[in-house]
Amino acid sequence: MKPSNKFIFLLSFPLSILCPMMASASDDLIMKGNVNADSSKPLNKMVSFADSSDLNKPQLVEQLDQQLLMQSGMDCLVEPHKTSEVASSTSGVVKFINVDRGDTIESGQVLAKLEYEVQQAGVQLANARVKFTAKKLVRMRELFKKKMVPSQELDEAITESDLAIAEHRKEEELLKQRIVKSPLSGVVVERYLSPGEYVENKPILKIAQIDPLNVELIAPVTMLGEFKNDAKVVIYPEGPITGPLEARVTRIDRVVDASSGTFRVRLELPNPDLKISAGVSCRAMLVKSGSE
Repeated sequence: MKPSNKFIFLLSFPLSILCPMMASASDDLIMKGNVNADSSKPLNKMVSFADSSDLNKPQLVEQLDQQLLMQSGMDCLVEPHKTSEVASSTSGVVKFINVDRGDTIESGQVLAKLEYEVQQAGVQLANARVKFTAKKLVRMRELFKKKMVPSQELDEAITESDLAIAEHRKEEELLKQRIVKSPLSGVVVERYLSPGEYVENKPILKIAQIDPLNVELIAPVTMLGEFKNDAKVVIYPEGPITGPLEARVTRIDRVVDASSGTFRVRLELPNPDLKISAGVSCRAMLVKSGSE
């Protein structure tokens, strides 16, 4: 029986060339999921889990193969924890805006003000009325004690004083409506208006809270039941901060997308220094507990 030409061709190759080629081909097959190094475990499980004991080691980057993760890990997207389009509760002309896109802000910080001179004058007028009615009430009580005025006039003075105080509170609230404050701490994402523009039923700024961040993870249906609340997940985001970063599971979807065979998991990723940008894609590995 004659050996085939292909076999003769392979035999004629030097071993120093042939062996690296075979090793490289084997590695490629494993990277593409065509060869399973352990037949007892599916490949997607192998590349989607990390041992929790590894998180305590500083050499985690070296232990987890970055190339294998990028090819076979789970897709995820880093998103703001909250977003808000900040608007005024009343209409008017923008007097000034204190922030611009990219600025960091704190909860309760004054972001913008509308023209407020009329409302400020209303507060001053109401304040003067409160003082006048208070003095009138004092005189009426003194006269009533001396039985120089009927109780009806004293009641009217009390009512006038109460109405003046209520009017003063109303004017103060109208003035506060001209001041736009931030409902959360975070960053300014977009600025829609400028001083001098008229505001009516439209936002002035868009802001986002990015500490902590949300990570929306897309997992295959084969991993349904693997995720538990507060479980650890290793995140590798794109960009200058590549990870590994530790996030925790906060929400698990109970409905699977039938068309793609996937379900969503929400993670919470701490970002105290605001170094991680929202909107970047990432890859993720679920940390398997050492007891499992």
